[in-house]
Amino acid sequence: MAHNVRVKTRRTGDISAERQVLYYSGMILSAFGGLLLVVSMLNAFSPPRAPVPVPLEVRLIEQAVSERDSGQGVIPGSFSSGGGDGWVQENAPDPFDDALGSIRMMLLGGGLVGLGAFIMRVGRFGWAGSGVVLDPAQAREDFKPFSAAAGGVLSDVMESAGIDTEAAGFCTECGQAFETGDKFCSRCGHALG
Repeated sequence: MAHNVRVKTRRTGDISAERQVLYYSGMILSAFGGLLLVVSMLNAFSPPRAPVPVPLEVRLIEQAVSERDSGQGVIPGSFSSGGGDGWVQENAPDPFDDALGSIRMMLLGGGLVGLGAFIMRVGRFGWAGSGVVLDPAQAREDFKPFSAAAGGVLSDVMESAGIDTEAAGFCTECGQAFETGDKFCSRCGHALG
């Protein structure tokens, strides 16, 4: 008993697996960079953080441990004493440092988007087709899947419009398609030739 086994073979117009991996990797990299860009922009334009109240006892214990570990004395201005209520107001983070960090993240995100777009282009059009390697013959080979797709779309449009794709030519007067061997146009009667 014979078994029919279908083996998927690569057609000549298909894009190679390596190029597909490059394309989708570039897409993921661009998406990650875009997310990083948006999050860093939101962080840059968010209002500054308010000071956080910390119990005075916790702050004094942290300072004592720090002095013991470093062998240094009290660092002046390291914290401000609150009123007499037993709470200390931590200083808010410096907004300039926060803005610089956000700008760095925006630049990194933008760079990842650009790099991802470049990798997607190489994956889609190949090294020569994307202009990295200047080889016109290889560029034509890299573009073959897209040229075939464009030709397929054009033939679908012509077929749905009722245009004969097997015609030998078209009448110069009315545009009617004619077959090889026709001497006169079937629509307007103009002499062909």
